[in-house]
Parts: sequence; structure tokens; C-alpha cells
Amino acid sequence: MSEPSAAQVAAYLSSHPEFFQQHPDLLARLRLPHGPQGTVSLVERQLEVLRRQAAEAQTRVRELMEVAAANYRTQEKLHRLGLDLTDCRGLEDISRVLVRRLPEEFSAHAVSLRLFSDPPDPRDPLTGRFAAFLDEGRALAGPLPAEQCRYLFDEAGQAVASAVLLPLEGQTSRGLLAIGSHDPDRFRADHAYDLLMHLAETLAHHLDRLGV
Repeated sequence: MSEPSAAQVAAYLSSHPEFFQQHPDLLARLRLPHGPQGTVSLVERQLEVLRRQAAEAQTRVRELMEVAAANYRTQEKLHRLGLDLTDCRGLEDISRVLVRRLPEEFSAHAVSLRLFSDPPDPRDPLTGRFAAFLDEGRALAGPLPAEQCRYLFDEAGQAVASAVLLPLEGQTSRGLLAIGSHDPDRFRADHAYDLLMHLAETLAHHLDRLGV
């Protein structure tokens, strides 16, 4: 009779977890290679694996807690910003709040609020540059072409290495909010921007409220 293959042994042990309970003497005799330290028992090896898995789980939990804490801080900042927008009485007030608070709260170096003309004017440079982005209705992040940076941020655009564009879609207002940074990794395409999209919705609501 031929000996069972390694796969067959593994399959058998997987489907019969009580095997070593029924053969404790065999469990005590098993030894596994362990590099320069010689051999260890199967139980010791299992404990090592469990300790490593526990450490990895603790690392994942710690990372999740750090993300949750960062999201909470961002929510607090957006809440305070929303309260400031509530006190605004016109477009100049809104622009002043955004230019002051976004650099303070979100490590930004440049802020731009751009609105489409009403009715839309095909000659408007905003339409030509960003109409397709607005039609998608989602945040766009990463490095921007130099021409777009100059258009959005004026002279400050020369130093903008990454930016996030947030579409503004209200009942009467339509445009975008652009936040730029000198850090090329500050706003990346592989990051999530759900909380900043909430800011865009809040901002569009206040623009509608003011009839902008």
C-alpha cells in the first residue's frame, strides 16, 4: 500500500480535529524544524503561531482605532466649519470662512471656490475645464495639470503639488471647491473623500440659502 500524500494527510487532519486528542502520545513525540534553534514540539509551534496571529490582530485593531480617531477629528472640524457657514450672509463671507478655516483645519495651502454662471455660458472657462468633472459628481484628487492649477489658485497654484476637487451641486448653485497642498501625497487618488463630500453638500446648501 502506498503512503498517503502530504495533501491527503492535511485534509484528514483538517476534517478530524480530534485526532491529536485521541493520540496524545503522538502529539508529545512530534517535533518540527525551527531554524538554528533546533526543533520544537507541535504544541510550541501552535503557540508561536497563535501569538503571531494575536499580535497581527492587535496591530489591525490599533490601525482601525487610529483611522476612527482621525475620522472623528475630521468630523469635528467639519461640524465647526458648518457652524461658521451658517453665520455667513453672502458669498464674500463664505469665501472668507473657507480661506481661513480650510488651511487651519485640513493642512491646506490653497483654497478656491468657483461657481458656474447662471444660465451656463459655454464661453465660461470653468465650463470648458471642469464640466466633465462636475457631471461625474464625485471628488477628484491628485496632481492637477499646471494650467488648471493656475486657473483655480492663481499665483498660489505654482506651488500646489496635489489637490482635491469637490463638486458643488445645489438646487440653484453649481460649481466646485478646490483644496490644494504643497505636499504631493496630501491629496491622493487612492484616498477616500466621503467626509469632504459632506462638506461640499453643506456648502452647496448654504449657497442655495443665500441665492448665490
